[in-house]
Amino acid sequence: RIVINLRPDLSDMDLSLILWYTWLVLALLTLLPLWLRVFWLLRHKPTKVAFYPPVSIVIAARNEGDKLPELLDALIKKNHPDFEIIIVLDRCFDNSLDLMKSMESKHQNVRCIIVDYLPEHFSPKKFALTLGIKGARHECILLTDADCLPISDQWIKTMSAEFSDSKNFVVGYSPYMK
Repeated sequence: RIVINLRPDLSDMDLSLILWYTWLVLALLTLLPLWLRVFWLLRHKPTKVAFYPPVSIVIAARNEGDKLPELLDALIKKNHPDFEIIIVLDRCFDNSLDLMKSMESKHQNVRCIIVDYLPEHFSPKKFALTLGIKGARHECILLTDADCLPISDQWIKTMSAEFSDSKNFVVGYSPYMK
């Protein structure tokens, strides 16, 4: 008599091997797109941009008189052929206005917009940024905060170089530093 067992008994060792190989295949399939992207980036060096568009940097500040000097000093030293810095003072009652008057007289590419009221049903920061964007002279606009400092003198070039006819919006991030 011949007995054919269609359901072989799986030992614990066989089951753990099956689970291990299943996990390995799923992990490889998950990481494959990432590896392909890394290899593509390594093979395709970015092209150098010959033209950097003019840039307006808009910053909404509310009582940031202690942070503005360091920020303005860092931004003024940026390596870019044509940029302006617009500080929107949002209902400030500290020394921000005096500081900005001094900076405007020293630097031709620094401007100040003063917000002394807030319309009902408006977010204060969004309203200030909207006024800054409307007052910008250039189409390419960078937004940052008074408590954020670019770490490179190439920040404006790096950000503006990403704009093209097919890209209307470029996002960067600022890591939190203690």
